[in-house]
Amino acid sequence: MAKAMLELQAPVLALPTDPDDKATTVAIFKWEKNYAKMEKKIETWEENNKKAYNLVLQHATSEITDKMESLDDWTTVKDAQDGIELLKLIGRYVTSTTKPNTEQWRLFNQIEKPTYIIRSP
Repeated sequence: MAKAMLELQAPVLALPTDPDDKATTVAIFKWEKNYAKMEKKIETWEENNKKAYNLVLQHATSEITDKMESLDDWTTVKDAQDGIELLKLIGRYVTSTTKPNTEQWRLFNQIEKPTYIIRSP
């Protein structure tokens, strides 16, 4: 999750393709294991992304949350509870409305290091 937040890019997770009709029992068994493993990874990613969304919102100022709600993409991000897209939305807002070297830029640069947010008490 931290890597995805740092890079502002969700991981590419895909279920394995179905084995062909001539697959051996061992190949089918391996495919079933890989399928279950990928299903779990996808489920975990979706849960963690929603947790990240809520964590970012908890630490956002009321000024930023008010501005986010006025943006066109807000409804899509809110409905999906997408933490990565929320960070992108905040970034677009901050960089489009403030001048460099202001307090908002400093705060946004800290957001780009989510490990500080996650590890803070």
